Amino acid sequence: MRSLTLLGGLALDRVQFGEAETLHRRALAIREKVYGPDHPEVAVSLSALGALERDRGHFAAAERLYRRALDIREQKLGPEHPEVASTMQSLSGLRLHQRQYLEAEALAQGALAIREKKLEPDSDAVAAALNVLANAYLRQKRYAEAESLSARAVTIREKLGGADHRALAASLDTHAEILTGQGRYAEAEAYGKRALAIVERGRGPSHPRRAVMLTTLATNYRDWGRHPEAEALYERALDIRQRALGAEHPLVADTLEAQAVLLRKTGRESEAAAGEARVRAIRAALEGK
Repeated sequence: MRSLTLLGGLALDRVQFGEAETLHRRALAIREKVYGPDHPEVAVSLSALGALERDRGHFAAAERLYRRALDIREQKLGPEHPEVASTMQSLSGLRLHQRQYLEAEALAQGALAIREKKLEPDSDAVAAALNVLANAYLRQKRYAEAESLSARAVTIREKLGGADHRALAASLDTHAEILTGQGRYAEAEAYGKRALAIVERGRGPSHPRRAVMLTTLATNYRDWGRHPEAEALYERALDIRQRALGAEHPLVADTLEAQAVLLRKTGRESEAAAGEARVRAIRAALEGK
């Protein structure tokens, strides 16, 4: 079971959704047969499947899986168990994708409280919880609160993982977004470029994680007034996401939406309107999935 889950996670990291689903569902079936439907081992597979559905862009399906895992873990392990915090953190990140920012904030605060109570303050698990909560504040434009948390996460991860740690890239990217939101474009560019370089070295030029960092840099350049550079980066991010995730994925819609802002800034109203129409169509098609 553990081997199936590990292999499924590796397949998901390679964006091989079909293989990942097969492996995770096999593991889930075995766990349910051996342990019953409400065992913490079952929650392991439910969480893995939740991550798969999240990455596919099927947010409603991911939410159902995460909530079932959370319910099992709270009942069987207790409300302050680290695995409860892990599931709350995953659900918080998902709710951010669903634009449910207040619930995402509450879940992230709960996860961080558990982590800080149970773990060393400079652990990577604490840094991960800080990063999720920083993102919740960022989406609400609460930049000062977000910056304090993300700076702490960056510091922890720099100490733990060195210059090429994947988790560090996520924290650097969040920090870059926060700085961009405050108009601190040169600082944001430096953090964004560091994050992009880590991902390119670790995952290659075509991985969807690279598109995350490209989009962050593009938005920085867009708001900074460096429009040609922004446009080139948005196009690269859009190409990566469409090839890896499909043309109807919500992250494709997110990139199109950000790109449409640039198109309006540069007076290309008809192109912006076409992009926005496509965003609406993608999101409408994904309702309930």
